[in-house]
Amino acid sequence: MRLNFLILLSILVTSFSLSAQEFINPVQWSVSVEPTDQGHNLIMSAKIDQGWHLYSQTQFGDEFEGPIRTEFYYNASDSTYVLQGPTQEPEVEPVYDPVFELDVIYFEDEVSFVQPIKIINAQGNILTAEVYYSVCDAEKCLPPDTKTFTLNLATMDLLQQELVL
Repeated sequence: MRLNFLILLSILVTSFSLSAQEFINPVQWSVSVEPTDQGHNLIMSAKIDQGWHLYSQTQFGDEFEGPIRTEFYYNASDSTYVLQGPTQEPEVEPVYDPVFELDVIYFEDEVSFVQPIKIINAQGNILTAEVYYSVCDAEKCLPPDTKTFTLNLATMDLLQQELVL
């Protein structure tokens, strides 16, 4: 009987925890594509709720010091499309964060990250991009999250946009 109670309690705690995480979503992502003379720019924009901030791609301190930085992953290959340099972000001056005791870079309100790409073969191919990020407010940081975007390379239409928990 006691074992059944502990199992039930564990299930309830887990479901309440997952439900609470679903309601807090301070970042809304969107993606667009713009043609350039050299190819295309994949533009991933984040609208950040007031009071929250999203961290830069820059790693400050040692690997496990400081906030979780924003990272982008792409399914680029020599047969579909290639990245033309790193993902770009606006230049923002570092500020000292007393919680992490480090200078950090973060964005508030909204930010756009730009990844220049060159399409090699668009026919029948898709582009998948993932952004791994974490956000904090003055009291807490949320666990890292991943957002995935899928685009048709021939039409540049957004095929899928989902939050991976």
